[in-house]
Amino acid sequence: MSLIETLSIQGIRSFEPSRPQKLDFIRPVTLIVGTNGAGKTTIIECLKYATTGELPPGAKTNGSFVHDPKLTGEATIRAKVGIKMIDVFKQPMMVTRSLEATQKQNQRSVTVRTMDATIKRVLPNGQVQSLNQKCTSIDSELAISLGVSKPVLEYVIFCHQEESNWPLMEGKLVKQRFDEIFASARYVKALEEVRGLKKIYDQQVKSTDAELAHLRQVKEEADSKSRDLAEKKVRLSAYEEEKRKVTERLEPLEAALAKYEEQLEQVNRLQAQLDSGREQRSSLARDIEEQRSGIDSLFEGDDEALETRLASVAKEDAELDSRLAKLRRDLDSARASESALEAQAQALAVELGRLQQERDRAE
Repeated sequence: MSLIETLSIQGIRSFEPSRPQKLDFIRPVTLIVGTNGAGKTTIIECLKYATTGELPPGAKTNGSFVHDPKLTGEATIRAKVGIKMIDVFKQPMMVTRSLEATQKQNQRSVTVRTMDATIKRVLPNGQVQSLNQKCTSIDSELAISLGVSKPVLEYVIFCHQEESNWPLMEGKLVKQRFDEIFASARYVKALEEVRGLKKIYDQQVKSTDAELAHLRQVKEEADSKSRDLAEKKVRLSAYEEEKRKVTERLEPLEAALAKYEEQLEQVNRLQAQLDSGREQRSSLARDIEEQRSGIDSLFEGDDEALETRLASVAKEDAELDSRLAKLRRDLDSARASESALEAQAQALAVELGRLQQERDRAE
């Protein structure tokens, strides 16, 4: 549980702006008693402002929350509210909020603006940690440190007297404030987010289930193919072993086959030579028969008589050749005479044609 120990007020309403005034709270209960205008409501407003950062109604427009500058004759009044407290973690801390009220010349209204807000904590090692509104949310830090939400501080604990009858207001506004107090709006929003996330996750689960089923099917197919592959590898190993054995048996057979093929080639060459010899022998036999059939009678006598006969035949051949040459010369001479006669006949024919033309012209 958190505990507020001291409240410091400076320049707020009737509290002097020149020096801070402190109020210590006594446990377990502190009663604030005073006449009208003594500052009882101001103390509650300062507690509310220090813990929530909310100004009283109308404070921003008319500047009534800060000490009136006209009372001091100054154009600017600086105000400060601070509380010293023990947070829910049993650690001491101090919260300070500063304001400034400005009234320009020839203007009746007062402008109020927040200057700064800081939180100082004393750590267990004795060091002081300081946070300001430029680097963090002071309201959120205080809500965590006090252990109370901002709506509870604003509408219940430090509720302004002018707004204390809000439970009797319009139902819609009452519901809205109760929702803020009990954080039901955040609960509903969180519930909607949870439902949205559940819907998304359900879709993801369906998609994942479908993908898982597909992956299972793929895995089963992969396992089946792996088994088939293993069986085929075993069969392949057996085939390779059988192939090796067959190869070992084929090596001597292939060597013998090569030897037989070489011998067969030699036999084929010899057979071709034999066939060629037989063909030549048959051709010679036919030539001999033809020569024999062309001989009328066979010469019967010795070699000398044969030579004499051959010489006589050669002489007869020479005489025949001489006569043949003479006949060829006579034939050539006759052919030359024939050519000359043909030329004369052609010349006479030409002359005859010319004479006929002259006769025709003379007639």
